[in-house]
Amino acid sequence: MFKLIVIFLLLSLSACSNDDVETQNHDISKTQLPIEQNEEPVIHKNNINFELLHKKIAYGKASIAEVRQALTDKDIGNLTNVVHALYSMRWHRAVQNLLDDMWTTDTSQYPELSWELIGKTPVKLAIASTINRIKIIDTDEYKNYLYSHKEDEHEFHRAQVVIALAFNGDPADVEYLTTMADSDNHYVTQSAITGLAIMGGETAKKALGSLWKKHKENPRGKLIEEVLKNAYDVEPSLNNPADT
Repeated sequence: MFKLIVIFLLLSLSACSNDDVETQNHDISKTQLPIEQNEEPVIHKNNINFELLHKKIAYGKASIAEVRQALTDKDIGNLTNVVHALYSMRWHRAVQNLLDDMWTTDTSQYPELSWELIGKTPVKLAIASTINRIKIIDTDEYKNYLYSHKEDEHEFHRAQVVIALAFNGDPADVEYLTTMADSDNHYVTQSAITGLAIMGGETAKKALGSLWKKHKENPRGKLIEEVLKNAYDVEPSLNNPADT
């Protein structure tokens, strides 16, 4: 199963089996170690060190050549995470141009990239999400693509939409995130609960409070309780679950 890593806020979502995802520890403040100055080189024994490349991109320390190397990864989960991580390099004009060309599938400038995967839904969703976050305005094209997958049957696709809309921050999407958090797919549920934490604001906080009241006796309720404490600095109560 894929692992969706929201590197750009140093927040991770672990994709697990439907039986055990709700019982995992959930730490929305989990961070990665900083990059050491004496890291091994990106190219080591004729192999690309994708792990190091991903880390450098997440911390905004990669060159455009290293970004292009990272986008040759043949693992679609890793490739999706790299695209999300490119938000950390949004200041780089070449990265913005690269994202635009990936969106339009313009292969002429970067023939070495994993285009057979870039055109697939998981990576395409990541591209739409990342460009939407960077451009902020005139992003209807990207948001419409995200919205078109709101009810996607694939859990990884739907989880990406949830997180993308959370970062978009439109209160109108709280209802959708709440529905997903209350769904039967535990991976999507975990993503949606995290999304309501990312979104912030009173509406999202109250939605989490209502969900906690409904699920307080099961592992999902425990997860929501932890998220409320970490993201909103509140502890729910039966009298007023979202305002404590």
